[in-house]
Amino acid sequence: MSEVALRDFVPGRDDPAVEALWGRCFGRPKGGQTVAWLFREGPVGPCPRSVAELDGRVVAHAGVAVLRFQIAGGEGLAGYSVGAMTDPAVRGRGLFVRTAEHLYQRLAQSGFALVAGFSNARSARLHTQQLGRTPIRPFPWCVRVLRPVGAGLAIVGVGRSASRTEAPLAEWPSSSASSCVRVEPCSPDDPRIDAVWEQARREIVVGAVRDAAYARWRYASRPDAGYRAGLALREGRPVGWVVARLLPLRGLRAAFLLDLLVDPEDRAAGTALLDAIDVWARAGGAHVVSTLRPGHGAVRALLARRHYLPIPERLHPQTIRFSVKGFGRFASEPRLTSPEAWWLSWGDTDVV
Repeated sequence: MSEVALRDFVPGRDDPAVEALWGRCFGRPKGGQTVAWLFREGPVGPCPRSVAELDGRVVAHAGVAVLRFQIAGGEGLAGYSVGAMTDPAVRGRGLFVRTAEHLYQRLAQSGFALVAGFSNARSARLHTQQLGRTPIRPFPWCVRVLRPVGAGLAIVGVGRSASRTEAPLAEWPSSSASSCVRVEPCSPDDPRIDAVWEQARREIVVGAVRDAAYARWRYASRPDAGYRAGLALREGRPVGWVVARLLPLRGLRAAFLLDLLVDPEDRAAGTALLDAIDVWARAGGAHVVSTLRPGHGAVRALLARRHYLPIPERLHPQTIRFSVKGFGRFASEPRLTSPEAWWLSWGDTDVV
């Protein structure tokens, strides 16, 4: 039996082989969600990746997108695992775990604080039972119902399907929840996002650094997704930021609220942004707004007041699991595995 060789991914040389492996595992990439997009270089450098070779052929791959992370008042590097795959012809030989272990060793040696990521139903057991990642549960999915009757009819298959709904997208409305707060559209890479982050970061215990560099990397690099971003301004000063898009969700037209950051002391800013989301989503024909609720803080309280209701995991339209593993001094950091400490959003995923 041939021996499997584990090694680091070599940019340029290994790209064609990994793209071919992706095709054998998942088929053609959807939209702009290509292998190149998943592993594009971010604001903190290239993406560490590992491959397994059998008879000179790449048969397994694991990699991470690199982010700056805020952890209990400090900062560290985090790897979000994406693109883990094993050739269907050689599955059952433990290559998924072995390739990931090689990658994790490299991350630890390079000083990464953690690896985290989302798992499908097949890989969740491997991530948590064999690779030592701790699940963050319950997964904080919540929704706000905008059109109860329309949503009910769509769920039971009556009326127009989400895929045929072509309502035009409205621009962000000018909102006046406070006479001093208004919402205006902005580009996903607007530098004013930095000012919002400096205010919002006071509440974030564990979560990605969501500054302008993050927004540029996450949202400005994929124009096919149709992301819409808005800034809340108080007398010209940025006090909140939101980004969203429209997608079908099991027969429903859904608005996905991907990121929402506000000044914790400015309740009106959050209200203005969610008002704008409601108007924009309705204009786009959305039945519901879907988001992830942070484990703590002003945004969590704001979403609760606006009747964003948590969905029990047994009712999730698809199985989603999130898990984390710390390295070095963070291996025993209790807040890293606490659901209440995490600030998760749909922007942390690679599929929305």
